[in-house]
Amino acid sequence: MHRCAMITAAASGSAALVLSAGAFAPNGWQDVEVAVMHGIPDETVDVHADGDTVLEDLEPGTVSEPISMPAGTSDLRVTEAGAGPDAEAVVEADEVEFHAGSNSTVAAHLDDEGEPVLTPFVNETYELGEDEAQMTVRHVAAAPALDVRTDGEPAAQALTEPEEQVLETAPGTVSFDAVVADTEETVLEPADLELAGGNNTLVYVWGDTEGGGLDVAVQNLDLTP
Repeated sequence: MHRCAMITAAASGSAALVLSAGAFAPNGWQDVEVAVMHGIPDETVDVHADGDTVLEDLEPGTVSEPISMPAGTSDLRVTEAGAGPDAEAVVEADEVEFHAGSNSTVAAHLDDEGEPVLTPFVNETYELGEDEAQMTVRHVAAAPALDVRTDGEPAAQALTEPEEQVLETAPGTVSFDAVVADTEETVLEPADLELAGGNNTLVYVWGDTEGGGLDVAVQNLDLTP
């Protein structure tokens, strides 16, 4: 199944932010901003860190608002929504590292074999002027290597899961699609993508080419001075 729609920012209030009294207690290290991108099809989930529930009801194809937490390592578990932090995990990872002062996004997604995995990304956050834009393309799908195109021209070529590519560009609207690398086989139909001035637009290609098709989730980072 191919999907075609206007691509808009998926980071929104679709997931409830929950910080219990013990969640991410200060340890003297510089804080980190961490968002979660949910790219596992057909699963509404909660996210737990070190035994504390930090996000609830995160739907597929969305990116949470960022959580402020101390740098260091955390054990992360993603479970079915409402099941609790001790329930069987949809996916989990121990000692995920977050560097002091960084801005990160953890993607819960399918790897190229269709297995759920957690992949942490560190986001580019250097300042951009209003006449500048940046696009970060991330392949987090059960899919082969992809050529990602904007306005029909190659933008990120032979991108494999879980690779990313950061592209310098100009503000404006582009047509965004993807084909299997070195072919014309379309696996993500063209859709309009707004690249705002002064923003790093993070585009996640997620889903499964063998089960439901590919889609995109978008996270915008405002990097204006």
